[in-house]
Amino acid sequence: MRATIWTGLALLSVGVLAGCAGDRVPASCGVEGVSVACTCMTGAPGAKTCLASGAYGECACGAVPTAGTGGAGGTGGAGGTGGAGSTGGAGGTGGLGAIDVDEVTGSAPPIASDPASCESSCGDGTCTATALCVECQSNADCGGGDSICDAVTFSCVECTGPTDCDGDQTCNAQAQACADSCTDDTQCDGETCDTTRGFCVECVSDAQCDSDRICDVARGECVECVSAADCGGDSPVCDLIQAECVDCLRDSDCTGDNPICDRDGLDCVECLSNADCDAGETCMDGSCEAPCTSDDQCGGDTPMCQLDSGRCLECLSDEDCESGQCDLEDGECQN
Repeated sequence: MRATIWTGLALLSVGVLAGCAGDRVPASCGVEGVSVACTCMTGAPGAKTCLASGAYGECACGAVPTAGTGGAGGTGGAGGTGGAGSTGGAGGTGGLGAIDVDEVTGSAPPIASDPASCESSCGDGTCTATALCVECQSNADCGGGDSICDAVTFSCVECTGPTDCDGDQTCNAQAQACADSCTDDTQCDGETCDTTRGFCVECVSDAQCDSDRICDVARGECVECVSAADCGGDSPVCDLIQAECVDCLRDSDCTGDNPICDRDGLDCVECLSNADCDAGETCMDGSCEAPCTSDDQCGGDTPMCQLDSGRCLECLSDEDCESGQCDLEDGECQN
């Protein structure tokens, strides 16, 4: 399930910069200027702002994060509850409303514009009052167990602070996972002690990762990328939240014959629907194709021509499936 990040916090005018304690903010970000809540070492609330480098800046303390005078909806989302009790609307200094994660990672289902559309397209997620499809709004949405709902990212995580972890464990706020407390490597059962933060992590340097991985020091994890500079070839873009190299996060990452980013697979494709194709063509598996008129024009895994739509499908009836039943809407055999 993909999450949608709520970034209705306004940018702050602050004086004193201080370190953060117990942050619930990912180490990397993707929308310059967006700010999210953090907690300063003094215990006071503050905000971190996404920099042009793709990382959050220091926790800006000395003021409580507040909403602007509203906040127009961000790309893909209508204006939402801006922050401390203020409802998003028009205007506002940096009040960004709800930003689709496509602007940050590309890892989100489409955001619906009305409740009915959201309910029909949100899958295993949950719809907010403003028709945004998110992974969770409360702990109950996370299926119980050790998962809780992060109110900042609307995603199910193991922890957001030390009190969410048991016994001698503490919360690795960047990875949002409980970790064993430590003062040296002998207490970490094969992992490494991050002596600065006082808990066990997978790595503190690239040397502790496999040759095809690098160390995301903030998370303490070996990952594929922390920026686009770590990616290349057919997957030149870094999904900063998943720390994986992908083809695209948004349409602007795609060029040539495949100008659209398919957010399900984060692949560049020619089309997502028939509307993306020329007149008379049909969008099939991300490509615009002339409609079929007989089974002779189909083959492989989709040998059957559905004459009404001109699509080549796996099945048109249960009889076309070796086992199971035919999903007549998708034209696929379901076991």
